[in-house]
Amino acid sequence: MEKRIAILVLLLAWSCAVPAFAQLVEVHGFRMEGQQVVVEYTLTGVEAGAPLQVSLHWLEQGSARENDCLAVAGAVGDQAAQPGRRQQISWDLLADYPMGMSTPEVSFVVKVRQMVVQPPIPEGFVLVRGGSFQMGSSLGFEAERPVHSVTVSDFLMGEHEVTQRLWQQVMGGNPSYFKAGNGQEDCPVEQVNWYDAVEFCNALSEREGLLPCYSIDKTLADPNNRNSNEFLKWTVTCDWTANGYRLPTEAEWEYAAGGGSSGRTEWAGTDSEGSLGSYAWYVPNAEAKTHPVGQKSPNRLGLYDMGGNVWEWCWDWQGPYDSDSQTNPTGPSWGSLRGLRGGSWFNGAQSARVAFRIISYPGVRSHDHGFRLVRSAPSP
Repeated sequence: MEKRIAILVLLLAWSCAVPAFAQLVEVHGFRMEGQQVVVEYTLTGVEAGAPLQVSLHWLEQGSARENDCLAVAGAVGDQAAQPGRRQQISWDLLADYPMGMSTPEVSFVVKVRQMVVQPPIPEGFVLVRGGSFQMGSSLGFEAERPVHSVTVSDFLMGEHEVTQRLWQQVMGGNPSYFKAGNGQEDCPVEQVNWYDAVEFCNALSEREGLLPCYSIDKTLADPNNRNSNEFLKWTVTCDWTANGYRLPTEAEWEYAAGGGSSGRTEWAGTDSEGSLGSYAWYVPNAEAKTHPVGQKSPNRLGLYDMGGNVWEWCWDWQGPYDSDSQTNPTGPSWGSLRGLRGGSWFNGAQSARVAFRIISYPGVRSHDHGFRLVRSAPSP
């Protein structure tokens, strides 16, 4: 056994180390310390502290097959980059090969892979991975047709509808009909119109040091609001690149409610109307009131109350669907009415379908109108 180790060490002196990424690794050489093979290397061309994964491999001369060195210690595995500093990997050869090695000349490869660290998902939010889906329903109402292909990017969506508790913390009051108290603080806030919702989004963004998505001008009547009867017409524009809170688009809402890219369900969480009561507060079980969020089962993405409890405001103006494929659609550029989704305590199973659409004047407040927050997914 000792002879085989000695042969290996002798041959190492003549072998050449081949780093996986020359711009990241400079290998200085090898030496033997007992039964340990010590490999020395220096990182270059990488920022200090960058997350890396370092591994050691050996190759037999003339072969492209890499053999993993498993019994390793030192500057190996998950590492924070230390550029310019000579580092060592120790390989316990006999731990991996108890009978030693009689292999002809070998060389070592130090591989370094820079890791992509995903930013943490904010508490109370779900990362919805983007994808493509068929938006609408050929079996539904006219407003749900034609079915068309839509692609959405990654985004974050609140696990729950905005609660009365959160609204009071941010805005300092509570407009809800089903007032806080008697366990109602965790019920969804309602009696909020579309303008209230976008104001809340900005207020919460500013409170958390995020860039607000909405520019709101209360003095300028929105030329894109074509409703001649509505007195409230703030001009609201959205910066879709901002990292603050906003309302979902109808496409984002329907994609998330149906389960995202993992396969669409008719209702949020189920294809069976018979099991809808496990997922939604609606006429048969709601007892004519809202209920605390999160008491029903979530859909497959972990989103609660996507059906029932309260209707949820979306960004989009009312408009018919187009048959063309779309990517990240935000709805028509003008209109008189804004979209809501999901059904409520006041509605039946039909309204809770993920494809079902209703509309309302943006200035209307109702005790079955609430909303849910989304954010753009952070870049790694």
